[in-house]
Amino acid sequence: MVRNGDGARATLSSWAPTLPGVACGTLGAMPSARGRSAHTKGGSWLLSHGSAAEAWSLASLLILGAWGCSKAPTPSANTEASATARASEASDSTQPEGPAAPPAVANEPLDYATLDDDALASLYKKAADALDEGALSASQREHLEAVGEHADDPHLRANAWLALGSRAQDAGRLEEAIGHFRRVALILPEEPAGHAVLAMALAAREQYDEAISAQEKLIEIDPDDLQAWLIWGELEVKAGHSEKAAKVYAGYEMRRKGLLDGLTLQRDGAYRLRPKDRVDCAVALAAAPDNGTAMGLLYALSSDPDASVREALVRTMGFQRFVGYLKPLEHHLTVELETSVKVATLEAIGAIRADPVETRPGVAPAGDAATPPKPREGLVAPKGAPVAD
Repeated sequence: MVRNGDGARATLSSWAPTLPGVACGTLGAMPSARGRSAHTKGGSWLLSHGSAAEAWSLASLLILGAWGCSKAPTPSANTEASATARASEASDSTQPEGPAAPPAVANEPLDYATLDDDALASLYKKAADALDEGALSASQREHLEAVGEHADDPHLRANAWLALGSRAQDAGRLEEAIGHFRRVALILPEEPAGHAVLAMALAAREQYDEAISAQEKLIEIDPDDLQAWLIWGELEVKAGHSEKAAKVYAGYEMRRKGLLDGLTLQRDGAYRLRPKDRVDCAVALAAAPDNGTAMGLLYALSSDPDASVREALVRTMGFQRFVGYLKPLEHHLTVELETSVKVATLEAIGAIRADPVETRPGVAPAGDAATPPKPREGLVAPKGAPVAD
């Protein structure tokens, strides 16, 4: 997320988001769990577009990795029991990996309250793999519930409820899914992903006012998530709030233009934003696939001196896959000197050729020039405010 140079961070993870569309039609094209990326205090986790199972499974593995980075395993009273349980896994393939089960009595139910987070994470990983394969057993569902109830690490707890909510949503049990997603949002209130999936589940039940509240919280946390602005606008339309919807779409446009300005804004011949922040601008603009954005990205690619920014720009172009990017990217390949940018450019060209997106000529969105923006003198706007003319 870019807040005009202060506390910037990327809104896309691994360069693999999927946008359902722009303006109206966004919700109709959105599958079960609304996909987006989010950053947690322990690392990053990704809710990807696709089926709900796909959405939670990738998120689960990444949040598990984030938990592992933020909390290194430490010796505990359960370490020996966990090792015993892991040893039993070799002889019983149905036994979950790694739980710290008391070994004295065969088939004795696990006392989840005695397990540490390392053992619970092992239970979670086993259930995550099974759910990813569409083969979650009743005992593994119980394991997920136990992780959600007993884990100390909030990211691990949230991911368990995310998994259960996405599974329920895939099965059409929306009320149950909403309950699980509410838990995710309560456990990690300052992380956007929980509010995002909650908003989509509420919208699926046509509870638009509640969905709007969740979406507004998401925008409050990450005001430069352009896709979130578009979804918010459509929620207002579906709720019958036409005037509010118009204001939301205007807010989207201001954010989009502010991000474009952030790529080129200069003062005394020097860029006002750091390269890292310009990278974040380029990443966030992947969610704005239109002609005006495309022209701004091309201009920035031709003029930015920093290789990391140029790499971010070509990756965004490869994500948007506009046919109009092909010739400029092919030309850029002949003049680019940095290997990492060359590789990213080749990948972008390959993505466009494999699945090209045709664009119709037309007027750029309101507030955008019909020609590429030129570097301008000026000061960075206050934190949280879009850069505008």
